[in-house]
Parts: sequence; structure tokens; C-alpha cells
Amino acid sequence: TAISDSVYQIGNLRVQWIERSNESMITQWKSDKGSIQVSTMRVIADAANAGCTVQWQFEQTLGWLPWDRLGSMLNEKIMGPQLEANLQQLRNKVLATP
Repeated sequence: TAISDSVYQIGNLRVQWIERSNESMITQWKSDKGSIQVSTMRVIADAANAGCTVQWQFEQTLGWLPWDRLGSMLNEKIMGPQLEANLQQLRNKVLATP
């Protein structure tokens, strides 16, 4: 749901655009509990093959406590397959577009 032209609500996450360009977009994802992750999506041109690579990553600041690190590993296990599936959907749409 769009809250403004740069802020969206997705479930319990508030997503805000930080930076946009032709090559990348950076967003901040904030949960209703206050945890923040920064998402960076880059489009890397490959002129030799007339294609590109899309790189999507999330970054979060971790505390020094062991359960903070464990939470990060669990987050990666949950988000990793979702990111891969979303990138595959993007790939399929791009390839289907003439």
C-alpha cells in the first residue's frame, strides 16, 4: 500500500526509497518492531553478451550477542529463497517482454 510517493507498507514492513538511479535502487525496510534493513538492487550491464545481471542484497546491523548472529542466519535462510524466487520471476517477465 502506498503511503506516499516514496513510502510503502508491505505487511508489517514500511519500505522507503532512499536512492534511485538507472543502475541501482536503495530502500530501507523497517519492521513494526523497529528493526531496519537496507536493500540494494543493482543492474550490472554485460555489453559483451547484450544482457545484464541483477544483484539484490539486504544489509542489517547486528549486535554482538550470540542470538543476534543466530537471528541473522535464520533471516538468511528465510529470505534467501524468497529473493531467489523473486529474481526468477523478474527474469521470466523480462525474457517474456519483446
